[in-house]
Amino acid sequence: MNATVLVVEDNEALAENIAELFEDAGSTVDVRVTAEEALAHARDQGFDLAIVDIGLPGQHDGLELVPQLRDRNPHGEVILVTGNASIDTAIGAVRHGAFAYVLKPFDPDELLTLGERALAQVGLRHEREALERELASSEALYRGVVESVEAAIVGLDEAGQIRMVNRFGLELGGF
Repeated sequence: MNATVLVVEDNEALAENIAELFEDAGSTVDVRVTAEEALAHARDQGFDLAIVDIGLPGQHDGLELVPQLRDRNPHGEVILVTGNASIDTAIGAVRHGAFAYVLKPFDPDELLTLGERALAQVGLRHEREALERELASSEALYRGVVESVEAAIVGLDEAGQIRMVNRFGLELGGF
């Protein structure tokens, strides 16, 4: 797991345990205590996965932090953790697009597995973007060749309807 993980947790011992868990799995981990620190980190360095405690000191709690983190890094995933679960925070987690909502105390292996699944989603997003860029480049090349060749190129569908014609074909047809 070669990823950047942001841990936002005010319990120092728990933050260290989470950091160690993901570092042992091959990730680079940064720990922040407040939402403000986490936002600054996300802006400056980004993250692939953020593990965020709902109960944070400062102006914002972890639930309010989720959409702000996602705005700064739309490809990253966020796992919320809490020791004070409620229906309201669970609904808020879903509404804000958290990948998971985990109750403390949690099993470290289960958190790591959730993290791996979240990071797989991040990887798929990056792969999709790369494929979209490659497709756009290929389409631009194709269009350039079709439009610049001095031969009529006409594309027909199964019913014999013209679906595509290049510049030279239009000129030959008097259009």
